[in-house]
Amino acid sequence: MRVAVVVLAILSAACRSSALQPPQATPLPEPTPTAAPSPTPSALAPIAVGAAPDAGVLLVAGEDDVIYRYDGVTGELRAVWRHADLTSATADGAYFEGLEGGITLVRWDGRAERIECGPGKWGRLSAAGTCASFAVGADRSLWVRDTPASVPRLVLPADWGLSDARWTSDARSLVLLRSQAGTTPATRAHNALWLMAPDGALRRVYEPASPESFLSGLRVSPEGRFALVSEMPIVSASVGADGVELLLIELSSGTVSRLGKTLLSHSWTRWSDDGRLAFVRGGGRETWFGKQLVVRERDGSLDVVAGDYATVALAPAWRGVDLYWVQGQAGGNQDRSYVRGIGEGFRYGVHLSAAGRANLPFDGIVEGVRPSADGRSALILARRPTDQPGDQYRQLELWLLRDIDGAAKATRLISNLGGLGFGYYGLQPSLFDLVAWSLDPR
Repeated sequence: MRVAVVVLAILSAACRSSALQPPQATPLPEPTPTAAPSPTPSALAPIAVGAAPDAGVLLVAGEDDVIYRYDGVTGELRAVWRHADLTSATADGAYFEGLEGGITLVRWDGRAERIECGPGKWGRLSAAGTCASFAVGADRSLWVRDTPASVPRLVLPADWGLSDARWTSDARSLVLLRSQAGTTPATRAHNALWLMAPDGALRRVYEPASPESFLSGLRVSPEGRFALVSEMPIVSASVGADGVELLLIELSSGTVSRLGKTLLSHSWTRWSDDGRLAFVRGGGRETWFGKQLVVRERDGSLDVVAGDYATVALAPAWRGVDLYWVQGQAGGNQDRSYVRGIGEGFRYGVHLSAAGRANLPFDGIVEGVRPSADGRSALILARRPTDQPGDQYRQLELWLLRDIDGAAKATRLISNLGGLGFGYYGLQPSLFDLVAWSLDPR
């Protein structure tokens, strides 16, 4: 989460005339070939365990700040990029945002190519190839590059107060967070949600009532109808660790649906193809206590899928209308049974389909499930149990589970993954943050 601290300014009249032009059918911005990092083996690097030709290609983030390509056919694991976070994936490869800015496409064959987005430090690439860029600091200008051959256009001046931007699915509108900071330390992070229409017109959609509150974690629903944000009541890391309000905001009307308190784990909010939202509801610093998996249906109703006083459900993943998640008994932190994977520390995968609810046939401690696009297989993020008194680095493994609704066969692919912090603050690993998968490019 980046909390912007800027001074509130008035939008100039000249800015309003800078319209967002409807994108034409164009290829993505022309990538610039980039040399891959030289291999630098270390104790933090992941380890390839074996080959699995039907696993496809994985781009995996190691604890050594390096992105690795795993080839299922050969079992080879090699460094292809570094110092970046996974943002999305397509049939071409995976997109990574550098920790200090810039967008890079790492193709499934391992070639890394920078995307030229504009003069701003941070880039936002739409599905149509339109790219918006902006900076964080004194100059917060927003630039848009319509095609790979076009010159970036200034659409918002530096003093407007931009702190984040996201494209709608049609690549015609931009959803924005704008600083509305006050003059005191308590009001320094206050901001509001705005929408920029295709003609450049700006409209404030929602602003927190309290001058000390602010929004973070901006996301846009796949069809572009809703914005999803977390609302913090005050600037406080302690309050954030206890959980904050999750808001679903309809962009056309400004209608706000308050979905309850959630931890700041954005990968735990997942949209289905048909417009349903799965999220993990419940505050508190202990991850495996008081957490429910909830689905917001298209009619606005909320359905508690799993989780009660005795059980916890986390890490949802969709495939079509089918829903997958990780479940286990509540608790496990007090006697460290969580890291030992016994009793309250045993976690398993669950699959909900039209045929009913079933536990996944995997003999291990499950931290994440991610089905392939065709539903025939799934990636399993598993934990090696440990008898050590606390969390240990690199206790996670990636497995391929084939024929998940039939005989099921599991193959271990990669080990030596993962950091510390499990069991608290929602710092669970996510297969959508850790891995880009050619068999599930999203």
